[in-house]
Amino acid sequence: MIGHVDDEHPQVGAHIALAGGALVEHGASPTELGRALVAPLERALVDAARMVAYAKQYGHEHAHEHADDDGDVPPDDPDVPDDDEDDEAGDHGEAGDHRHEHDHGEGHAHALEIGGWALTDEQLETIAARDVAAVRAWASLEMWYRPAVAAWSRDLSVLREVQARSTLRAAIDALAGETATTHWLSVLLAAVASAPFVVLVPELEEAWAFTADGVVDMGQLTVLLSKALADPLARLGASGPATEAELDVMSGAGPQSSDGGYSSSFAFYPIEAADPTTGLPRDGIYEWTAPGGTGTHSLPGDFLPGTIAPRDGVRQLVMVGPKAPGLRFVRIISSSRMFDALGARISDVRKLPSSSPRGAVP
Repeated sequence: MIGHVDDEHPQVGAHIALAGGALVEHGASPTELGRALVAPLERALVDAARMVAYAKQYGHEHAHEHADDDGDVPPDDPDVPDDDEDDEAGDHGEAGDHRHEHDHGEGHAHALEIGGWALTDEQLETIAARDVAAVRAWASLEMWYRPAVAAWSRDLSVLREVQARSTLRAAIDALAGETATTHWLSVLLAAVASAPFVVLVPELEEAWAFTADGVVDMGQLTVLLSKALADPLARLGASGPATEAELDVMSGAGPQSSDGGYSSSFAFYPIEAADPTTGLPRDGIYEWTAPGGTGTHSLPGDFLPGTIAPRDGVRQLVMVGPKAPGLRFVRIISSSRMFDALGARISDVRKLPSSSPRGAVP
């Protein structure tokens, strides 16, 4: 079966990969499937990317009608437990499976939306006559992310190989949030691996170092650090360690999600947002970009720590407590981790020798 994942028809290969992913989720080895996915997935992404230009050329602008409050339509979580997941996976098929039958005011129903551009059946047929590989590849992207997440999150050696493959990362980045596959894989590929961090604590004139593995988002990192950095947090008067149940969810030792959440009265900022004279964050001097948008005030909840640019191989954050200027809220972090099978941990936590923690690694 694994040998057929690289079928010349990307939808056939994706269906086979879905079956392999289901086997992996039920205990089969993820390694062979994880490596077999890379080449056909990359090829599908490269071919599918041409559909963006075709949509602009042949389609018309169309506003999303079922967006969330931010105007985005979030893809399904690939790792939410679902008793009907196998049935759901089997429903994906040809391009028709992507159709949203809305009247766009010209007497026709559009079949597909790409980047805010709507295409009718007739326009899709025109594109297919010119570049059928692009149309088929786009349709296949509805399926690839589930088996890829299933395999790559369970075999970290394969995930590291994938993270190092620049051509695949470029193919994913080219479509950014356009598809569920590129959204979820861009998030998974940002998970940190044996990554050294330094947290500057200007209020205490201290700096703390640690190593993070498998951490995906800032919410997860914040909960794990509530225990790892319990000492400086206590001296800041910040919220204490998360409960063992909350820590188990975020580390992967427990279920993927549970009721409730952690109330964090401390926050992390990018080092670039720190005022060089005080070491504390200051609005308006650094603009971050995250899946939920952009801003200049602090790290948002969905910021991915793996996207922080390292300085001399080390990612740097500024931590502030509830009394620091600029901290304006208590954040409630839901007890849920992004990927079910991807474990996370914080290790090698240590206070660095005394030095000026303002703006540089001591």
